Amino acid sequence: MTISADMSVVYSRCSRESYTQLAIRRFEFPPPLMALNTFLDAVTFHPHSAVSSLVRVDGKLFDELRASFLERSFSIEQLKKMVRLAVLHFFTTAENHEIDVEECCSHIERYVSFMRLLCDLCDGLPLQTQSIYELHSELQSNASFFTDRDGLFSEWKSVWLTWEVEQVKAAVNKLLPHVNEFDDDLHAELQVRYR
Repeated sequence: MTISADMSVVYSRCSRESYTQLAIRRFEFPPPLMALNTFLDAVTFHPHSAVSSLVRVDGKLFDELRASFLERSFSIEQLKKMVRLAVLHFFTTAENHEIDVEECCSHIERYVSFMRLLCDLCDGLPLQTQSIYELHSELQSNASFFTDRDGLFSEWKSVWLTWEVEQVKAAVNKLLPHVNEFDDDLHAELQVRYR
């Protein structure tokens, strides 16, 4: 039996006569990063997920899930076990087990909206993050993300300060849908000012 990711390898090793005797099955899987991001969306960033309400979008868990899947196992089952352990850890260490789910949902929704806003604002910059997941990891692992003078956010600010008026207007127009999620009054004011 031969397992190969490349069909040309299978065809090159078989004679024409043996093709009729072969049972070839072909499976297509999404790229590992896409599969991981789909899982993390459901577990970490979904506002109505019980897990995200419990583990509070923990950066260490997030990084460990990514490392385990992408660097070691490619196993969704392993990810599920790790999330179960994180929930168990929450219940064994938390003093107050009661959670206001509505409050958690609104916090998660705002956090995800804020990360999307930052990703959109940094689109095209030299040091942009690859995805919302990398930005989340950076935010969670670096407590001084917004104040660090040598950090990523500082680099972004230095680029933003050099923008021309038209670039600023284009960026504000791109950000208006995100701002609307945070503050209706600010959204209306920006819409009048930059349109």
